[in-house]
Amino acid sequence: RGSFGFESYSLGLAQRLPARINFDLKDSYNRGDFQFRDPRDSLQSRLNNSTHDLSLFGGVSPSLKNARLDFKGRYFKRNAGVPGPIFQLTPEAISNSLEREIYLIFEKDMGVAYSVSAVGGLSSRDITFNSPQTPTNFVAYKTRFEERARDLKIGLSRKRLLDTYISWRFESLKGFDYIRPASAFGQRKRLLNTIGAGTNIPLPKFVSFIESATINLGLKREAGGNSDIFWGPSGGIRISTNNFGVDFSYSRTRRLPDLTDLFWKEDVFATPNPDLRPEKAQGYETGLDFHSARYGLCDIRLSHYDTRYNDIIIWRRWAGDKYTPVNLSKAEIDGSEISLSYRPFDG
Repeated sequence: RGSFGFESYSLGLAQRLPARINFDLKDSYNRGDFQFRDPRDSLQSRLNNSTHDLSLFGGVSPSLKNARLDFKGRYFKRNAGVPGPIFQLTPEAISNSLEREIYLIFEKDMGVAYSVSAVGGLSSRDITFNSPQTPTNFVAYKTRFEERARDLKIGLSRKRLLDTYISWRFESLKGFDYIRPASAFGQRKRLLNTIGAGTNIPLPKFVSFIESATINLGLKREAGGNSDIFWGPSGGIRISTNNFGVDFSYSRTRRLPDLTDLFWKEDVFATPNPDLRPEKAQGYETGLDFHSARYGLCDIRLSHYDTRYNDIIIWRRWAGDKYTPVNLSKAEIDGSEISLSYRPFDG
């Protein structure tokens, strides 16, 4: 039960320049006031809850013979007022975050049958939180978190037969407490590595009206991060005729807890959980599509998906009023989709 008021402003600029250069710049401001009663029937309010975001995306793709080179970058800055969970009642509290990413993608054909690829990236995120002591906020905070990540992925492909890759990801998290330095958790690190392979297998045409039938199979091995070795299989099949197509796919995946989930700074509001288990999921999707170019271009697709999760991670109140990340036992997401596209003057 409650009330809410909201205002938002944004300005964007996108441009494509010669030499395959493009960028997208956006500046936005959001502000809201709201009040509501929590499950304990206590009135909670936020006045002038605001965020000011500046984002920049860009890329350069020079033209190369028998090769592809892409340089991509992202910059995001947010200044927020009255940040954090609902219990933070200090209007003077502010939070600033800064995110930066740089990625380089290179692909090269090595003759008729083989190609190699390499993807390298650097990313960082800095978060500062300043909550001064006031009559409604008895404990002051001035903290900073620095996250860093480095990625490298190398792939080798035999065209129309086998794709293989190996990747490494190094992550670090460093915490600072400028008011109580002894309670800062210091620096945490982990190294993740993955090896994977996949293939597409053409199937013989069972009947004359089938145009193509393929099976794709994949398998990856993930290790590191102080967790058990994980094997993730995937596969699918697609059969196409002149106007219809049917497909089915299956995959098994996992997601490791973020370092901020494992080592968040202990305070009177939140506590980390170094015993979090990775999320694991397996799911399938099946679909049927129709394509016709007789009276314009018409595309229709029907699909159904089902994904089941084990140990999904959420932040919730646990053991009193503190928030902490915990593993839920099970969760399931399923649904159906239908899409229709018709262009009467094409075809």
